[in-house]
Amino acid sequence: MQERRQFARLPVSTDVRCNLTSTVGSEALMACSRDLSAGGIGVVLQRRHDIGTLLDITFRLPGSGKIMASRGRIAWVDEFTVGPDKAFDTGIQFTDLDDSTVSLLDSELTEARA
Repeated sequence: MQERRQFARLPVSTDVRCNLTSTVGSEALMACSRDLSAGGIGVVLQRRHDIGTLLDITFRLPGSGKIMASRGRIAWVDEFTVGPDKAFDTGIQFTDLDDSTVSLLDSELTEARA
Protein backbone atom coordinates (compact mmCIF):
# COMPACT_ATOMS: atom_id res chain seq x y z
CA MET A 1 0.00 0.00 0.00
CA GLN A 2 1.36 3.42 -0.95
CA GLU A 3 1.82 6.03 1.79
CA ARG A 4 -0.46 9.02 1.08
CA ARG A 5 0.70 11.35 3.82
CA GLN A 6 2.26 14.65 2.78
CA PHE A 7 3.99 15.22 6.15
CA ALA A 8 6.05 12.94 8.36
CA ARG A 9 4.39 11.89 11.60
CA LEU A 10 5.95 12.06 15.03
CA PRO A 11 4.78 9.80 17.87
CA VAL A 12 3.35 12.25 20.41
CA SER A 13 1.33 11.59 23.54
CA THR A 14 -0.54 14.68 24.70
CA ASP A 15 -4.03 15.56 25.88
CA VAL A 16 -6.34 16.75 23.12
CA ARG A 17 -9.64 18.56 23.60
CA CYS A 18 -12.12 17.82 20.82
CA ASN A 19 -15.35 19.79 20.42
CA LEU A 20 -17.89 18.33 18.04
CA THR A 21 -20.74 20.53 16.89
CA SER A 22 -23.74 19.25 14.97
CA THR A 23 -27.33 20.21 14.30
CA VAL A 24 -28.34 18.46 17.53
CA GLY A 25 -25.85 20.24 19.79
CA SER A 26 -22.22 20.10 20.80
CA GLU A 27 -20.10 17.57 22.64
CA ALA A 28 -16.73 18.10 24.35
CA LEU A 29 -14.39 15.10 24.40
CA MET A 30 -10.94 14.53 25.86
CA ALA A 31 -8.58 12.30 23.93
CA CYS A 32 -4.95 11.27 23.96
CA SER A 33 -2.86 11.74 20.84
CA ARG A 34 -0.84 8.93 19.26
CA ASP A 35 0.97 10.93 16.60
CA LEU A 36 1.12 14.37 15.04
CA SER A 37 2.10 15.88 11.70
CA ALA A 38 1.68 19.27 10.04
CA GLY A 39 -1.33 17.78 8.26
CA GLY A 40 -3.21 16.22 11.15
CA ILE A 41 -3.26 14.34 14.44
CA GLY A 42 -4.04 10.76 15.44
CA VAL A 43 -6.04 10.40 18.65
CA VAL A 44 -7.67 7.63 20.64
CA LEU A 45 -11.39 8.15 21.34
CA GLN A 46 -13.70 6.04 23.47
CA ARG A 47 -16.53 6.23 20.93
CA ARG A 48 -16.66 5.87 17.15
CA HIS A 49 -17.44 9.05 15.25
CA ASP A 50 -18.32 9.16 11.58
CA ILE A 51 -15.71 9.87 8.92
CA GLY A 52 -16.20 13.44 7.74
CA THR A 53 -17.29 14.71 11.18
CA LEU A 54 -16.00 18.25 11.77
CA LEU A 55 -14.54 19.22 15.12
CA ASP A 56 -12.45 21.86 16.84
CA ILE A 57 -9.29 20.56 18.52
CA THR A 58 -6.84 22.08 20.99
CA PHE A 59 -3.55 20.59 22.21
CA ARG A 60 0.00 21.53 23.28
CA LEU A 61 2.89 21.17 20.85
CA PRO A 62 5.73 18.91 21.96
CA GLY A 63 8.89 20.69 23.02
CA SER A 64 7.71 24.32 23.05
CA GLY A 65 4.42 23.65 24.84
CA LYS A 66 2.65 26.17 22.59
CA ILE A 67 -1.10 25.73 22.47
CA MET A 68 -2.36 24.77 19.02
CA ALA A 69 -6.00 25.12 17.97
CA SER A 70 -7.48 23.99 14.67
CA ARG A 71 -10.61 22.90 12.92
CA GLY A 72 -10.39 19.30 11.72
CA ARG A 73 -12.22 16.54 9.89
CA ILE A 74 -12.22 12.86 10.85
CA ALA A 75 -10.42 11.15 7.98
CA TRP A 76 -10.35 7.54 9.22
CA VAL A 77 -11.29 5.37 12.21
CA ASP A 78 -9.89 1.98 13.30
CA GLU A 79 -11.47 0.06 16.16
CA PHE A 80 -9.28 -1.85 18.62
CA THR A 81 -9.72 -3.57 21.96
CA VAL A 82 -8.21 -2.54 25.29
CA GLY A 83 -8.96 -5.37 27.70
CA PRO A 84 -12.76 -5.74 27.71
CA ASP A 85 -13.31 -2.26 26.21
CA LYS A 86 -13.29 -0.93 22.66
CA ALA A 87 -11.39 2.19 21.65
CA PHE A 88 -11.08 4.00 18.34
CA ASP A 89 -7.83 5.11 16.73
CA THR A 90 -9.00 8.22 14.87
CA GLY A 91 -7.18 10.29 12.26
CA ILE A 92 -8.07 13.97 12.19
CA GLN A 93 -7.02 16.07 9.21
CA PHE A 94 -6.42 19.76 9.90
CA THR A 95 -8.71 21.81 7.64
CA ASP A 96 -8.05 25.46 8.45
CA LEU A 97 -4.30 25.95 8.86
CA ASP A 98 -2.72 28.63 6.69
CA ASP A 99 0.67 27.98 5.06
CA SER A 100 2.62 29.86 7.73
CA THR A 101 1.02 27.82 10.54
CA VAL A 102 1.71 24.57 8.67
CA SER A 103 5.36 25.62 8.28
CA LEU A 104 5.59 26.53 11.96
CA LEU A 105 4.08 23.21 13.02
CA ASP A 106 6.37 21.29 10.65
CA SER A 107 9.40 23.17 12.10
CA GLU A 108 8.32 22.41 15.69
CA LEU A 109 7.97 18.73 14.86
CA THR A 110 11.33 18.66 13.08
CA GLU A 111 12.98 20.14 16.19
CA ALA A 112 11.18 17.64 18.42
CA ARG A 113 12.49 14.75 16.28
CA ALA A 114 16.10 15.94 16.67
